Amino acid sequence: MKNIKKISKVVLLVILFFSTRQIVLADNSVNIILKIYADDTVIFNGPETVTACAESPAPDAPITINGKCAIEQVVPALSNTWTWNYAPSGWLNELSGYTTTPDFSKFWSWFNNLSLGGTGLNQHSLSSGEELLLTYNSYPLRISASKSSGIIGDTITFTAEEESTFDANYNMLWTPSSEATITLGTQTCTTATDGTCFIVLNTAGSLNAIGSKTLRVPSNNVNIQISTPPAETRGGSGSIPINEPSSTPISQEIIPITVEKTKFDLKKAFDFLITQQEKNGSFGQDIYTDWATLAFASSNYQDQTIKLVRYAVENKTEGMSLTDNERHAMALLSLGLNPYNTNNENYIEKIITSFDGKQFGDANEDNDDIFALIVLQSSGYTQDEKMINDDISFILSRQKENGSFDESVDMTGAAIEALSPFSPTPLIGESLEKAKNFLREKQKENGGWGNASSTAWALEGITALGEKPEDWKRGDNTPLDYLATIQDIDGGIKNENINTKIWETAYVSSILSSKTWNQIMQKFEKPKIQEITKVQKKFVKKQKNTPIIITTPINTEKIPPPTTKVEPSQESWFVRLLTNIFNL
Repeated sequence: MKNIKKISKVVLLVILFFSTRQIVLADNSVNIILKIYADDTVIFNGPETVTACAESPAPDAPITINGKCAIEQVVPALSNTWTWNYAPSGWLNELSGYTTTPDFSKFWSWFNNLSLGGTGLNQHSLSSGEELLLTYNSYPLRISASKSSGIIGDTITFTAEEESTFDANYNMLWTPSSEATITLGTQTCTTATDGTCFIVLNTAGSLNAIGSKTLRVPSNNVNIQISTPPAETRGGSGSIPINEPSSTPISQEIIPITVEKTKFDLKKAFDFLITQQEKNGSFGQDIYTDWATLAFASSNYQDQTIKLVRYAVENKTEGMSLTDNERHAMALLSLGLNPYNTNNENYIEKIITSFDGKQFGDANEDNDDIFALIVLQSSGYTQDEKMINDDISFILSRQKENGSFDESVDMTGAAIEALSPFSPTPLIGESLEKAKNFLREKQKENGGWGNASSTAWALEGITALGEKPEDWKRGDNTPLDYLATIQDIDGGIKNENINTKIWETAYVSSILSSKTWNQIMQKFEKPKIQEITKVQKKFVKKQKNTPIIITTPINTEKIPPPTTKVEPSQESWFVRLLTNIFNL
């Protein structure tokens, strides 16, 4: 009887303890912004008050205000299924009917204020005011503006970036986002390959800019304050509004005023790039290092070039796409390094093995074909070869009626550079003329083409045609005038994002050195195929027990086109990511 009473008291104390614990924590809550996106579908987007709950189904699980609570307490309720193989961390396997695929090509990720979560969602403690984002087959998008205020008639450059790739430490990287739509009031623009586009302000007021793109979570708003221009006046501090009559006689003498335009300072641009070069010679990610390499190779900066050479021969590029290999091959060629064998990598082979008998890489794209043509003509390939002729034909077939390639100033400039060195056949000559007219039509009144990157690539095409930037005037402005207006005091192109600033400054510095990519790159012969001579056959026959190795560089005519395009496996990095998060 006494034992029963003791047990009853213990049970009562336990119940009382946990009841009190739950009551205390129930009053403890936080207000967050919860966003849930699957593909391009918005499942939930709004404020939520989250109270404490158990972190897992385990009997002794801590009761905290965590990410799992936020999902379970959504109104209206959403189905959610968890896997506890990595306990105490939980894996959100299914939410609102969207389930992790067997190959992990689609799965749920979570972000805290746009930073990828580094723990199980159930172990993430929520803080008041944070933005908790859950995505399925979709990634965040963010935008920035060159300035937060202006007057009607001002130009604002927007930069869009997206998270979709990882570095070696499984940190998600923000990279420029092309083909993103920036909306400001009733105005829109679409970003170029460098992630930028511009809008000329036409409406006064307080407007919010937002970025959107397929399979990307729309960006947060960026507020722009727009005012009307001040009334035009004459004179100094006692000026008279130009539209109002005055009793004071005004002199009729016209005094000419000469305004000297600011010039782009190329030396300062290189000085900026020098300050951004890291100790190992790189400029951060491969994409920025490769374009900076082309810039320094275009001018006489020996110390920086030596560092880039050392970095190139000691480090392999992390890029996996065809255009990554093409860009890196351009960088190697500009340094005088052999693209057939640098750091035991054959980048030309990576390019030509993507040829399907008509074109390189993705049949729905032409940028990979344009840059393949630029690289191969500096790597021993000529117009006499079928592969080159087929690629030229494919590129020509992609040109629009208005003369553009992809309706893009950037790609039109690159296509002109790719095609111009080849024999001026009627088809090529007509294509170049149409492309040139497109660039003329798209040139803005300020002399540029909307942003630094598009202007630099347009100049690549113009210079490849043997023309000078000074001769391309729109109104009273040339492309050089425009570039001078967007140069920052430190010498770089104005941009709040340092990586984009390096990128754009490298583009501009390269072409303003008066050399196209084709002219910067050094020429390499295509390796010759070695044949086993009769003497070698006789030697091999005598030396049966001693193998002889004959080096046989690639023969492009004998390489069969791939039957299917192999996409990089997502499982390998995903498993490594799980290992990193859950310490398996």
